[in-house]
Amino acid sequence: MLRALGLVVGLIAAISLAPRADAATAAPGAPAVPGTGIAPLFPDLFDREIVQRVQTLLQGIGLYRGPVDGTMSEATRQGIRDYQRASGLPIDSEATKALIAHLESAAGQGQRLIQRLDEIKDDQIRSARAGLLSRPETRNLVATDPGSDRLGIADPTRDPTACFKDPTTACLLGEALETTKSIARVEFRDWALGDIIQVHTRLGDFTAAWRTAGLIQDARSIVNALGSIARTQTEVGSPSDAVATARLIPDSRLRGETLLAIMETLLHRGLATPARAILGETLEATASLVEPRQTVPLLSRLAVAQARLAETADSGQTLARAVGRLGAIEGNIDRATAIAAVASAQAAIGDTPAALASVARIGESHLRGPALIAIVTAQVEQGDTSSALATAKTIEDARYRVTALARIAGSQISKHGMEAAKTTIGEVRTAADRVDFGYAKSYALSQVAELLVATGAFEDATIIAGRIEDERLRAQVYWQVASAQQGSGDQAGFERSWTATNQAIRAIISGPDRAWMLSTIAIEEARRGDRERAKQSFTRAVEAVSDVRNPWFRARSLSRLALALAEMN
Repeated sequence: MLRALGLVVGLIAAISLAPRADAATAAPGAPAVPGTGIAPLFPDLFDREIVQRVQTLLQGIGLYRGPVDGTMSEATRQGIRDYQRASGLPIDSEATKALIAHLESAAGQGQRLIQRLDEIKDDQIRSARAGLLSRPETRNLVATDPGSDRLGIADPTRDPTACFKDPTTACLLGEALETTKSIARVEFRDWALGDIIQVHTRLGDFTAAWRTAGLIQDARSIVNALGSIARTQTEVGSPSDAVATARLIPDSRLRGETLLAIMETLLHRGLATPARAILGETLEATASLVEPRQTVPLLSRLAVAQARLAETADSGQTLARAVGRLGAIEGNIDRATAIAAVASAQAAIGDTPAALASVARIGESHLRGPALIAIVTAQVEQGDTSSALATAKTIEDARYRVTALARIAGSQISKHGMEAAKTTIGEVRTAADRVDFGYAKSYALSQVAELLVATGAFEDATIIAGRIEDERLRAQVYWQVASAQQGSGDQAGFERSWTATNQAIRAIISGPDRAWMLSTIAIEEARRGDRERAKQSFTRAVEAVSDVRNPWFRARSLSRLALALAEMN
């Protein structure tokens, strides 16, 4: 049930091995720290050139800290909302030509506006700083002088050659830290430190994670880092440490969100008793929230967690609170996102009629897709395949219909075998052929190929892979085919597909993207027991990173290598 609700965010990016190294998203209202951001809900509904121009202009006035990549991320929408609020414009979170015109006008004569935005940012930083200083446990994370930099200056004489020749987790993290010192902009430097913190936490070195958090300059990013540490502590099996860390987060919204994420992980693992133990704290943290755009999704998730704990009456009351706040949300996309969260929760607790009624409140048909997919997933998890198929067929947008049908087909394959999914796979292929949006087309084809791999139709999957334009997705599919062929004993087929995988990887222009893909393959090959191929892929990943000159990309890639090496070992 919790997984169904989680589909509301990050829908299109779900199959990717990892976020692109140059396209991560920031947490709303604060600098990005890995593990606290969310992927775009409707990433392909906007003209990429318009979004890129909006991102550039927002970046120029300090309202957007992410990459200028044309992705309509939550960080982008948050920047638009902040600008619209400060400018007295209607808040709709949308990237439009009219917004560009207003931004360009503001760029020429908006010194007063920029000053107001700086005041908003300063207030946020002061609030975060005061919250951290109020607790003795977090006081040492904040520099005495707000403008001071604890990180220091990079050593220009350092030589990474020895580390690249014989890499260890320690030397890769050390090189990542040194490279981070060369990043000019504070927000990107703090982001790279967040990557290092995640690796330390995943390795169980909470002391090093805490020490690195103290190097972050922006107090808002320190707060976000605490949330990231707590989430990762839960994932690596230290829930008591995670709860202790979450309690130190001064921001009530982020504290409640983090505690809820811990609960969800525990419930997914069947650990109801420790999850119930922090329910009261989670409710307390969310009780004072007033911003409906943030509150509705959080309350919706909380209602599902309560239902999992058999707190039926309380779950209903929490969901009613969420529904009651929908009317206060402005902007079509923000309202659709919130309604989708409510509908997902309703479906997850078994009230499909109410979920469908909620989706009907979303005016634009193209915005209903994510909510309907969440309903389909809940129906699949509840074993109601016929209802799931009926719901999937109401999805008008082919991009979302592909994903919904693919989830149904995957369930049919796992439960009943290839023959049971044959018709549904055919419908997935038909829907995929109707998708014609750049990356969305590649993603749709990758879902078809994944189903074909699951059924053993390796040749058909290889043909589909050849049609995928996105280099990373194409490489991923070839690798999936190769892995399945090796597992089935088809050594000749495996060698052909492995060659195709390497050719596709070489076609990836971005060094960080290439390194990310190779390090992921190294991890998976090691898990499958093929340590020789794992080592080959990791060595190539190191070579790719050694050629990266941009310090932000290089630092993030080095952190990824350190994590990969640790998991391989």
